[in-house]
Amino acid sequence: MQELQACRRTTDLAGGGDAGFRTSSPADGAATAAEAPCGLAVLPFREVWAVDFEYNAKPGTNPEPVCLVAWELRSDRKVLLWRDGFSVAPPYSTVADVLSVAYYASAEIGCHLALDWPVPERVLDLFTEFRNHTNGIPPIGGAGLLGALAHYGLDSIGTVEKEEMRDLVLRGGPWSDVERAAIHDYCESDVAALSRLLPAMLPKIDLPRALLRGRFRHPRMITDHHASIARSEVLSRARHILSISLNLNGRRRP
Repeated sequence: MQELQACRRTTDLAGGGDAGFRTSSPADGAATAAEAPCGLAVLPFREVWAVDFEYNAKPGTNPEPVCLVAWELRSDRKVLLWRDGFSVAPPYSTVADVLSVAYYASAEIGCHLALDWPVPERVLDLFTEFRNHTNGIPPIGGAGLLGALAHYGLDSIGTVEKEEMRDLVLRGGPWSDVERAAIHDYCESDVAALSRLLPAMLPKIDLPRALLRGRFRHPRMITDHHASIARSEVLSRARHILSISLNLNGRRRP
Protein backbone atom coordinates (compact mmCIF):
# COMPACT_ATOMS: atom_id res chain seq x y z
CA MET A 1 0.00 0.00 0.00
CA GLN A 2 2.64 2.49 -1.10
CA GLU A 3 -0.02 5.05 -2.01
CA LEU A 4 -0.82 5.38 1.70
CA GLN A 5 2.52 7.01 2.32
CA ALA A 6 2.36 9.66 -0.39
CA CYS A 7 0.30 12.25 1.43
CA ARG A 8 0.81 12.71 5.16
CA ARG A 9 -0.66 15.35 7.42
CA THR A 10 1.51 18.23 8.52
CA THR A 11 1.18 17.40 12.23
CA ASP A 12 2.06 13.95 13.52
CA LEU A 13 -1.00 12.50 15.23
CA ALA A 14 0.76 9.18 15.71
CA GLY A 15 3.26 11.01 17.86
CA GLY A 16 0.48 12.48 19.98
CA GLY A 17 0.72 16.07 18.74
CA ASP A 18 -1.79 18.24 16.91
CA ALA A 19 -0.48 21.71 17.47
CA GLY A 20 -2.14 22.87 14.26
CA PHE A 21 -5.69 22.09 15.45
CA ARG A 22 -8.10 24.99 15.59
CA THR A 23 -11.78 25.63 15.09
CA SER A 24 -12.07 27.35 11.72
CA SER A 25 -14.08 30.48 11.16
CA PRO A 26 -15.56 31.32 7.74
CA ALA A 27 -12.56 33.46 6.86
CA ASP A 28 -9.84 31.02 7.79
CA GLY A 29 -11.85 28.08 6.41
CA ALA A 30 -11.58 29.59 2.95
CA ALA A 31 -7.88 30.19 3.47
CA THR A 32 -7.37 26.59 4.52
CA ALA A 33 -8.86 25.30 1.27
CA ALA A 34 -6.73 27.65 -0.81
CA GLU A 35 -3.48 27.04 1.05
CA ALA A 36 -3.83 23.28 1.50
CA PRO A 37 -0.34 21.79 1.36
CA CYS A 38 -1.85 18.44 0.44
CA GLY A 39 -4.31 19.23 -2.36
CA LEU A 40 -6.02 17.00 -4.90
CA ALA A 41 -3.02 17.11 -7.24
CA VAL A 42 -0.84 15.18 -4.81
CA LEU A 43 -3.37 12.51 -3.85
CA PRO A 44 -1.78 9.24 -5.04
CA PHE A 45 -4.74 8.04 -7.05
CA ARG A 46 -5.51 7.87 -10.76
CA GLU A 47 -9.03 9.19 -10.15
CA VAL A 48 -10.84 10.82 -7.22
CA TRP A 49 -14.61 10.34 -7.22
CA ALA A 50 -17.03 12.22 -4.97
CA VAL A 51 -20.11 10.00 -4.67
CA ASP A 52 -23.58 10.38 -3.21
CA PHE A 53 -26.73 8.21 -3.36
CA GLU A 54 -30.28 9.04 -2.43
CA TYR A 55 -32.18 5.99 -1.23
CA ASN A 56 -35.11 4.61 0.71
CA ALA A 57 -34.51 2.32 3.67
CA LYS A 58 -37.12 0.88 5.98
CA PRO A 59 -35.92 -0.06 9.50
CA GLY A 60 -34.02 -3.35 9.44
CA THR A 61 -33.87 -3.54 5.63
CA ASN A 62 -31.21 -2.83 3.03
CA PRO A 63 -31.31 0.49 1.15
CA GLU A 64 -33.21 0.86 -2.10
CA PRO A 65 -31.15 3.31 -4.20
CA VAL A 66 -33.16 6.04 -5.89
CA CYS A 67 -30.47 8.03 -7.68
CA LEU A 68 -26.70 8.47 -7.88
CA VAL A 69 -24.50 11.46 -8.57
CA ALA A 70 -20.73 11.08 -8.90
CA TRP A 71 -18.04 13.58 -9.90
CA GLU A 72 -14.48 12.78 -10.89
CA LEU A 73 -12.82 15.75 -9.24
CA ARG A 74 -9.75 16.01 -11.46
CA SER A 75 -11.35 15.69 -14.90
CA ASP A 76 -14.73 17.19 -13.85
CA ARG A 77 -16.47 14.18 -15.38
CA LYS A 78 -20.01 13.93 -13.96
CA VAL A 79 -22.42 10.99 -13.75
CA LEU A 80 -26.12 11.34 -12.89
CA LEU A 81 -28.25 8.19 -12.77
CA TRP A 82 -31.86 7.54 -11.81
CA ARG A 83 -32.76 4.11 -10.44
CA ASP A 84 -34.03 2.85 -13.80
CA GLY A 85 -30.59 3.61 -15.23
CA PHE A 86 -28.50 1.53 -12.82
CA SER A 87 -26.43 -1.08 -14.63
CA VAL A 88 -24.75 -4.31 -13.53
CA ALA A 89 -21.61 -2.33 -12.61
CA PRO A 90 -20.93 1.14 -11.20
CA PRO A 91 -20.17 3.96 -13.66
CA TYR A 92 -16.72 4.45 -12.10
CA SER A 93 -13.84 2.20 -11.21
CA THR A 94 -13.59 0.72 -7.71
CA VAL A 95 -10.01 -0.60 -7.89
CA ALA A 96 -7.17 0.37 -5.55
CA ASP A 97 -5.80 3.28 -7.61
CA VAL A 98 -9.17 5.08 -7.54
CA LEU A 99 -10.33 6.98 -4.45
CA SER A 100 -14.00 7.14 -3.50
CA VAL A 101 -14.94 10.13 -1.33
CA ALA A 102 -18.24 10.30 0.56
CA TYR A 103 -19.80 11.76 3.68
CA TYR A 104 -20.90 8.88 5.90
CA ALA A 105 -19.65 6.28 3.43
CA SER A 106 -21.64 3.45 5.03
CA ALA A 107 -24.65 4.67 3.03
CA GLU A 108 -22.78 4.53 -0.29
CA ILE A 109 -21.27 1.13 0.50
CA GLY A 110 -24.73 -0.14 1.45
CA CYS A 111 -26.11 1.04 -1.89
CA HIS A 112 -23.26 -0.69 -3.74
CA LEU A 113 -24.10 -3.93 -1.94
CA ALA A 114 -27.83 -3.52 -2.62
CA LEU A 115 -27.06 -3.12 -6.35
CA ASP A 116 -24.61 -6.06 -6.26
CA TRP A 117 -21.80 -3.69 -7.26
CA PRO A 118 -18.22 -4.16 -6.09
CA VAL A 119 -17.33 -2.01 -3.11
CA PRO A 120 -14.60 0.63 -3.67
CA GLU A 121 -11.22 -0.58 -2.43
CA ARG A 122 -10.13 2.90 -1.30
CA VAL A 123 -12.70 4.96 0.61
CA LEU A 124 -12.21 8.33 2.28
CA ASP A 125 -15.14 9.04 4.60
CA LEU A 126 -15.18 12.76 5.39
CA PHE A 127 -17.74 12.21 8.16
CA THR A 128 -15.32 9.95 10.03
CA GLU A 129 -12.44 12.34 9.44
CA PHE A 130 -14.50 15.33 10.58
CA ARG A 131 -15.45 13.50 13.78
CA ASN A 132 -11.79 12.60 14.27
CA HIS A 133 -10.75 16.21 13.76
CA THR A 134 -13.35 17.59 16.18
CA ASN A 135 -13.11 14.78 18.74
CA GLY A 136 -13.85 16.22 22.17
CA ILE A 137 -14.99 19.57 20.73
CA PRO A 138 -18.63 19.31 19.57
CA PRO A 139 -18.98 21.30 16.32
CA ILE A 140 -21.41 24.20 16.57
CA GLY A 141 -23.36 23.10 13.50
CA GLY A 142 -23.40 19.41 14.35
CA ALA A 143 -21.52 16.50 12.76
CA GLY A 144 -23.58 16.24 9.57
CA LEU A 145 -22.52 17.49 6.17
CA LEU A 146 -24.00 20.95 6.77
CA GLY A 147 -22.18 21.17 10.10
CA ALA A 148 -18.85 20.23 8.50
CA LEU A 149 -19.33 22.82 5.76
CA ALA A 150 -20.16 25.49 8.35
CA HIS A 151 -17.09 24.52 10.39
CA TYR A 152 -14.84 25.28 7.41
CA GLY A 153 -16.76 28.38 6.36
CA LEU A 154 -18.17 26.84 3.19
CA ASP A 155 -21.55 27.50 1.59
CA SER A 156 -24.36 24.95 1.80
CA ILE A 157 -28.08 24.58 1.23
CA GLY A 158 -30.38 25.46 4.11
CA THR A 159 -31.32 22.95 6.80
CA VAL A 160 -35.03 23.26 6.04
CA GLU A 161 -34.47 22.65 2.33
CA LYS A 162 -32.35 19.57 3.08
CA GLU A 163 -35.02 18.12 5.36
CA GLU A 164 -37.72 18.76 2.77
CA MET A 165 -35.73 16.95 0.10
CA ARG A 166 -35.01 14.02 2.41
CA ASP A 167 -38.72 13.74 3.14
CA LEU A 168 -39.44 13.75 -0.60
CA VAL A 169 -37.02 10.87 -1.18
CA LEU A 170 -38.26 8.87 1.82
CA ARG A 171 -41.87 9.33 0.75
CA GLY A 172 -41.14 6.92 -2.06
CA GLY A 173 -42.24 6.96 -5.66
CA PRO A 174 -43.66 7.47 -8.06
CA TRP A 175 -42.19 10.95 -8.43
CA SER A 176 -43.19 13.50 -11.02
CA ASP A 177 -40.63 14.77 -13.52
CA VAL A 178 -40.30 17.94 -11.46
CA GLU A 179 -39.74 15.95 -8.28
CA ARG A 180 -37.17 13.71 -9.99
CA ALA A 181 -35.26 16.77 -11.16
CA ALA A 182 -35.39 18.26 -7.65
CA ILE A 183 -34.05 15.03 -6.10
CA HIS A 184 -31.23 14.88 -8.64
CA ASP A 185 -30.36 18.53 -7.96
CA TYR A 186 -30.37 17.86 -4.22
CA CYS A 187 -28.13 14.83 -4.62
CA GLU A 188 -25.77 16.81 -6.83
CA SER A 189 -25.63 19.62 -4.29
CA ASP A 190 -24.23 17.14 -1.76
CA VAL A 191 -21.56 16.04 -4.25
CA ALA A 192 -20.70 19.68 -4.96
CA ALA A 193 -20.38 20.13 -1.20
CA LEU A 194 -17.94 17.19 -1.06
CA SER A 195 -15.86 18.80 -3.80
CA ARG A 196 -15.52 21.95 -1.64
CA LEU A 197 -15.08 20.14 1.65
CA LEU A 198 -12.33 17.73 0.58
CA PRO A 199 -9.59 20.31 -0.14
CA ALA A 200 -10.52 22.19 3.03
CA MET A 201 -10.12 19.07 5.16
CA LEU A 202 -7.08 17.49 3.47
CA PRO A 203 -4.41 19.42 5.45
CA LYS A 204 -5.72 17.82 8.66
CA ILE A 205 -6.22 14.31 7.31
CA ASP A 206 -3.73 11.55 8.06
CA LEU A 207 -4.36 9.73 4.78
CA PRO A 208 -2.90 6.28 5.61
CA ARG A 209 -5.02 5.99 8.75
CA ALA A 210 -8.02 7.61 7.08
CA LEU A 211 -7.98 4.92 4.39
CA LEU A 212 -7.78 2.23 7.06
CA ARG A 213 -10.83 3.76 8.73
CA GLY A 214 -12.56 3.78 5.36
CA ARG A 215 -11.77 0.11 4.83
CA PHE A 216 -13.32 -0.70 8.21
CA ARG A 217 -16.68 0.28 6.76
CA HIS A 218 -16.57 -2.60 4.27
CA PRO A 219 -16.87 -5.66 6.55
CA ARG A 220 -19.36 -3.92 8.82
CA MET A 221 -21.69 -3.03 5.93
CA ILE A 222 -21.31 -6.48 4.37
CA THR A 223 -22.33 -7.99 7.71
CA ASP A 224 -25.30 -5.62 8.01
CA HIS A 225 -26.31 -6.34 4.40
CA HIS A 226 -26.41 -10.10 4.85
CA ALA A 227 -27.99 -9.81 8.30
CA SER A 228 -30.83 -7.80 6.76
CA ILE A 229 -31.34 -10.43 4.07
CA ALA A 230 -31.35 -13.17 6.72
CA ARG A 231 -33.91 -11.27 8.81
CA SER A 232 -36.16 -10.89 5.79
CA GLU A 233 -35.92 -14.59 4.98
CA VAL A 234 -36.63 -15.62 8.57
CA LEU A 235 -39.59 -13.24 8.76
CA SER A 236 -40.96 -14.55 5.48
CA ARG A 237 -40.71 -18.14 6.69
CA ALA A 238 -42.30 -17.27 10.03
CA ARG A 239 -45.23 -15.62 8.26
CA HIS A 240 -45.62 -18.67 6.01
CA ILE A 241 -45.62 -21.05 8.98
CA LEU A 242 -48.09 -18.83 10.84
CA SER A 243 -50.40 -18.77 7.82
CA ILE A 244 -50.32 -22.59 7.58
CA SER A 245 -50.97 -22.90 11.31
CA LEU A 246 -53.95 -20.55 11.16
CA ASN A 247 -55.40 -22.44 8.19
CA LEU A 248 -55.03 -25.78 9.98
CA ASN A 249 -56.59 -24.43 13.16
CA GLY A 250 -59.48 -23.04 11.16
CA ARG A 251 -60.15 -26.41 9.55
CA ARG A 252 -60.17 -28.19 12.91
CA ARG A 253 -62.96 -26.05 14.29
CA PRO A 254 -66.38 -27.83 14.41
